[in-house]
Amino acid sequence: GGGGGEGVVFEPVKQVVNLDSVLDLRVLPSRDISSPMKAMIIAANREEIYYQLPSLDTKILQGHEDVVLCVDVSHDSTWLASGGKDSKIQIWRLSEELPNRVTPTYTCTGHTDPIGSLCFSRKSVSFFVSGSQDKTIKFWNFSGKTNPQPEYTVKAHDKDINCVCVSPNDKIIASCSQDKSIKIWTTQLELKATMKGHKRGVWCIAFSPVDQVLVSSSGDNTIRLWSLSDHSCLKILEGHTTSVLRVMFLDPQGMQIISADAEGLIKLWSIALSECVGTMEAHDDKAWSLCLLRHKSLLPTRVEGEGENNKKKKMMVDGGDEITVVSGGGDGKVIVWEDATMVEIADAQAKAEERVVQEQAFSNALRKQDYHRALEIAFALGNKGRILSVMEYVLPDHSAITHLLKSLSSDHIRRLLGFIRDWNTIGKYSGVAQLTLHVILQIYSPKQIMEMGADINQIIQAIIPYTDKHFSRFSKLLQKSYILDYTINSINNHLGPSSSPSVFHDDDDDDDADADDDADADADADDADADA
Repeated sequence: GGGGGEGVVFEPVKQVVNLDSVLDLRVLPSRDISSPMKAMIIAANREEIYYQLPSLDTKILQGHEDVVLCVDVSHDSTWLASGGKDSKIQIWRLSEELPNRVTPTYTCTGHTDPIGSLCFSRKSVSFFVSGSQDKTIKFWNFSGKTNPQPEYTVKAHDKDINCVCVSPNDKIIASCSQDKSIKIWTTQLELKATMKGHKRGVWCIAFSPVDQVLVSSSGDNTIRLWSLSDHSCLKILEGHTTSVLRVMFLDPQGMQIISADAEGLIKLWSIALSECVGTMEAHDDKAWSLCLLRHKSLLPTRVEGEGENNKKKKMMVDGGDEITVVSGGGDGKVIVWEDATMVEIADAQAKAEERVVQEQAFSNALRKQDYHRALEIAFALGNKGRILSVMEYVLPDHSAITHLLKSLSSDHIRRLLGFIRDWNTIGKYSGVAQLTLHVILQIYSPKQIMEMGADINQIIQAIIPYTDKHFSRFSKLLQKSYILDYTINSINNHLGPSSSPSVFHDDDDDDDADADDDADADADADDADADA
């Protein structure tokens, strides 16, 4: 699934529209493997929260007096927290048995400005933290039995706080702000470290699921990886052209990152390669929110195992983990991206196996001198190297190459002309290109050729300059051969008949000369007999 390889592929499978700007969202997981998503919780630039079921039945949650800016769900999916411009935090109880039952339970006050970020503890449901535009972070004890109270409060940053998050082991807290800094705190909100490096405000941060690493995204269009041991910057990932609004680790191994930017693009990153490995055009406006849902795949996975006599064989096992990505943007859309990695891998394997079969069929046809079949396979493979091989085999036999080219369709001739254009630019293949072109021009009239496709004129125009170049080169070689021929003849005349014959003379001329010498010798012998 999405966790293993470098090239993860996602494709949209569902889209929710008619919303205002989607500022934040969360997904509740389901126990049903056939329907891994239980519900979506959407903050859509309104006082209400949208609680949407897979059936698209939507429950509207009312409790805030102003726009809801952020939401988060406890790790066991039993509690929902929301924060808004009304400076309040609402706590909602989520029913495990009844998916559409959401009960407002507690209201938390204490912040004096809009609340921009909330995060529950990751291992338990014992606390949550909040970050506000009042520049403070609050640590809230939470038991689920009484109204939560802020146990610790600290003025954390000099400007608005954009994001707070809790580490996977619940031991440290991270925050980021428009003041360009990232800060690491204990659970008592004691400052451990300040990390600086971004040139503009930091929009989002996230902990690695396995390593002592933090990832951050910023308005300076970059993503940075930070060491939590020495708080140094490990890597800078560049590729976005606008502010990177959301970032998180994609796979459980912490080797891939997913990010969303102000142009609505979503990018996949390989940490090992330090580069972007995929871009999805997601939204027509800012992509404000990203959410991940990990679940088991329904598709079987092909693996290598031990068969009889310790021989390796391919087996199909139960599907591995898959990842569903949900994105929301300023265009009012919520898009569900399904992990299509296994499908892509299966397709690639099938294509590779088919290609091996085709390559073997091509070799067999060439060995049997079934050039028509070999050429058909080469065209199906789209391999101009294989087509060149067929041409090199057949060209010495003019009648065979003529018969072969006559049997091709006009589309194949058009494609062949495109290959001739490419071969013609390479010196060692130009002879094959010119001879093949010569036969085509003998078979088809210029009018027939021009009617073979809209791009045929462009192909011909590209062939002409290199053909002129080759003609000029051969003309110069021919002229030089005359000079060489004259030089060798002059040397022969000077050295006498014992010298080597000209390499440019025909053998017939040499035979005639030898015959003349023999005739002169016979005449001299006759004269000698007469004198005697």
